Amino acid sequence: MNKKLLPLFLLLFLSTASAIAGTKIHGYLQDALNKSTDNDMIHVYVTFNSPLGLNDFADIPYDMPKQDRRKIVIERLMAHSERTQSRVLSFLNARATYINDMEVLWIVNAVRFTTKPSVIYNLDAGNYSEITGINLDPQYPAEMMIDEIVTPAPFNMLAPEPGIMLMNADDCWALGNRGWGVKVSNADDGFWWKHPDLVKGIWQNLGEDANNNGVTIIWASGTGSVIDPGDVNGVDNDGNGKIDDFIGWDYGTNSGTISTASHGSATLGHVVGDGTMGTQTGVAPWAKCMIMRNPSGYTQQISAFQYSLQMGMDVVTSSLSFKWYFSPKPDFSLVRLATDMSLAGGMIHANSTSNDGNTTGIPHNISSAGNNPAPWRHPDQLKIGNLSGVIGVGNVHV
Repeated sequence: MNKKLLPLFLLLFLSTASAIAGTKIHGYLQDALNKSTDNDMIHVYVTFNSPLGLNDFADIPYDMPKQDRRKIVIERLMAHSERTQSRVLSFLNARATYINDMEVLWIVNAVRFTTKPSVIYNLDAGNYSEITGINLDPQYPAEMMIDEIVTPAPFNMLAPEPGIMLMNADDCWALGNRGWGVKVSNADDGFWWKHPDLVKGIWQNLGEDANNNGVTIIWASGTGSVIDPGDVNGVDNDGNGKIDDFIGWDYGTNSGTISTASHGSATLGHVVGDGTMGTQTGVAPWAKCMIMRNPSGYTQQISAFQYSLQMGMDVVTSSLSFKWYFSPKPDFSLVRLATDMSLAGGMIHANSTSNDGNTTGIPHNISSAGNNPAPWRHPDQLKIGNLSGVIGVGNVHV
């Protein structure tokens, strides 16, 4: 190479390298963009600087009533997201024609949406120093997320279901605790919520009770129960950003009409199945469960956690999980942040830990969110680490 051209070549190389290094577009997203045309809609989430952590809520008294504590936590999270995201949200709102399904994930200081490649490139070029990353929002096959093998007829077993005894739920019942007054949510692949074993355990959102008759479900015999027709009005009556969410939310259809699936129906039965059909399947048959269908999405699961916190759930349970061997790899740190904020707001998680055994090796044999720390540390625990909001749930063979 001509020695006089060498400095110019280096300058061009360094300028190109700097541009690549300076981009906020994550590699997985860049790969997707390279394969796309501008007519394609791509699932994206954007993360921002300085998300709040558990220490940001350390000033809240330990003995403050849970609902009061949760109100403070949610208000702080929302205010922080509003401050840090305002410029980017203005950019996105100005391009609303090209953006679908946008939602602020204030629980982790992120925003998710689908949009065209040109919008992504323009956002990246906008010099928004508050952005830490523009990321591909992976949509995984549902069968890869599911962590439980379900028999074709999950309610057709001898009563009570063996798992109840193995978990000593019957000991809790003997003390008079069958879940009365407890609100649970379940994120899974779909729910046959009209099943006679389940329907009386379905949480009803009275904030959407438009006709003020005290219910959003009209119970009937067999599988004849329906959403109260007098409540269906296409209005967000309770102002939570979701229209007609009478019993929960379907992230596949982005509506309150919940699609059915066998896996979620079975996991819902493990929570609130009341034995109407002859098999006692639920550990907390007197609890009420909000249902949230997630067919495949990564940030949809975080949104489900946020929705649970917002709607006052005590526990969120899920037998969906994200494995490290997925491609693209899920962002475990963002899930960890969501479960930390759940703990700050007084909500705990019960989450599956995969069906992988030790086939993938430690530590990747434990999937997220089940791999996050528990909300309580035993005094005799040898390894001391930070807390989070998750009780990891495994399986047993009987």
